[in-house]
Amino acid sequence: MRKATLRTTSERQLVRTNQRGLVSFLVTMILMGVVTLIVIGFTQLSIRNREDALDKQLSTQALYAAEAGVNDAISAMRQIYAVNPAADFTPKTQCNDPTSMYNSPQGNNLSDSVSYSCVLVTPNAPIIYTAASISAGSVVRIDPVNAGGAPCNLNRLWIEWEPSVDIATLPVSGCAPQGSTTYPETLADVCPYGLLRMDLYRQPASGGVTSPDALNTNTETIYMLPTRGAADPLVTPNFADTAVRAHRALTRCNDEKCYTTVMLNDASHFTYYARFSSMYYDIDSVTVRGQLSTSGTAAFKGQTLIDSTGKAQDVLRRIQVQVPVEGSLESALPNSAIHSTADFCKRFVVGSGYYRSECS
Repeated sequence: MRKATLRTTSERQLVRTNQRGLVSFLVTMILMGVVTLIVIGFTQLSIRNREDALDKQLSTQALYAAEAGVNDAISAMRQIYAVNPAADFTPKTQCNDPTSMYNSPQGNNLSDSVSYSCVLVTPNAPIIYTAASISAGSVVRIDPVNAGGAPCNLNRLWIEWEPSVDIATLPVSGCAPQGSTTYPETLADVCPYGLLRMDLYRQPASGGVTSPDALNTNTETIYMLPTRGAADPLVTPNFADTAVRAHRALTRCNDEKCYTTVMLNDASHFTYYARFSSMYYDIDSVTVRGQLSTSGTAAFKGQTLIDSTGKAQDVLRRIQVQVPVEGSLESALPNSAIHSTADFCKRFVVGSGYYRSECS
């Protein structure tokens, strides 16, 4: 009996020892579970980061593809303009038009998985976008056409712009210049906003190369001074009046923009070129709209609206740009520059007591 009792006691001690090992086993399993969850979390995070990086890469590729579609459309139009400056273009309103002249001659596939899938083109834009700077003027073409693209007479222009300052801070009557016609060199301390200047040139009906005298006769300058309390801001340039070539317009501003109406009342079709610049401060955004002399809103030749969609695998990017497609109007010009679409020569040889022009 005693021997059996001793065996039973040893077995009980062995059982206690096994129970202590079970605790260690459970702790190990819990730690392994925690580590497994952490590894799974890091794996999912890595997969998500990789997908985000791939999406960004595909989005960038799709954007570049859309820009390629824009560039191909501009290149196609400029090639035709180089041969025929008076060329007219039909709009492209459907994506699946393989015969359109706006498509790239090489096709739209940039690679096996990247392409621009759709390019829509509106040659005659209803709005002209530009900017004005104190150091350089931007030149835009204002050539009115109707909805069908036919030349039309122009009744008025609406000039809208942002003065680059909180409009609520503008004085009610504006910052008056020195006298009725003279503007000081700087108004920055008194009027912390830009004053918009538009030099409007009306091209003679005969077109072609113009002379300096004709350029002076057919150009009117309008200074637009922003205010909050002006009456209807109307200005009527009179190209027949050679004595008055500059006009001052108090421009009325609301909470977002300032605007001036330029009355033209054309009895026949004219093409205009407007050079926008600013005094005192740069102006970031200037828009030009027009009304036909008959009825309806005018469209303009000169700036083309291009809508392009790029595709990279299953990612799409769509962009819209409005750009000048004629090379002579695509860049801003310094205020002292001479702008000409014809040949121009200015070459001098100067020495001590000697001068010679080498242009005929």
